[in-house]
Amino acid sequence: NPTDVERIDFFAAHCAAHPSARHVLGGSIWTKAQLGAHGGKGYGHILRSIVPELTARGVGADRLEAMLSAEPRRLLDRD
Repeated sequence: NPTDVERIDFFAAHCAAHPSARHVLGGSIWTKAQLGAHGGKGYGHILRSIVPELTARGVGADRLEAMLSAEPRRLLDRD
């Protein structure tokens, strides 16, 4: 399995190469061991660690907002 750093490097390069692509940035907690209370990275990992790293690699705030909010909202809209 790739590390977070490897995933971030790939994804930041992909975003730079495909500026008009739509993405949803999210994660999952599917075992108790992944919860922060049990030593895992927890639900806050994306906002606490991934988003700052993507920002440092040049992914803009507007693009991150789209990945974290606008695109999921669009995909989940059932109206």
